[in-house]
Amino acid sequence: MTANKFISPAVQAMNLIRYIGDRVSESGTPELINIYAIQDAIEAPSVEFALQLIEDLKERGTIIYSDSSVPGDMLREFNLSLNGWEQYEAEKRGQFSGNYGFIAMQFNDDNLDAFIRDVVKPAVKDGIGYELVDLRDVSQAGIIDNIMRPD
Repeated sequence: MTANKFISPAVQAMNLIRYIGDRVSESGTPELINIYAIQDAIEAPSVEFALQLIEDLKERGTIIYSDSSVPGDMLREFNLSLNGWEQYEAEKRGQFSGNYGFIAMQFNDDNLDAFIRDVVKPAVKDGIGYELVDLRDVSQAGIIDNIMRPD
């Protein structure tokens, strides 16, 4: 996660659905994934936050995971439910309606950086409720590509 940046839980949830969907799509079977890897992939502020998000998505019927029989074990076998796969596919085709948008601009312009951070992002959030994601802050490759690229 970037310094002093909090990625909204809704964005983290979609990142988790994408992360699991991408992994399972590659193998064709449920994937054994370490919770710490998920925390990093979705840029959760803590492992506890990631676990709560995982539990929320399980309760909603979006993801499926197996509980470990070993206390303290951080490995779980993950898959998406049919609902999860529908969200995954819709997001990949750019059909997923979210409450965030992307902003891309030149690097290393202190005036522009401050203007975007202090004026544009808060105005968009207050005005229409959308969180702007600065592509330079997103450490995971392919996020915007998945939305822009047609299947």
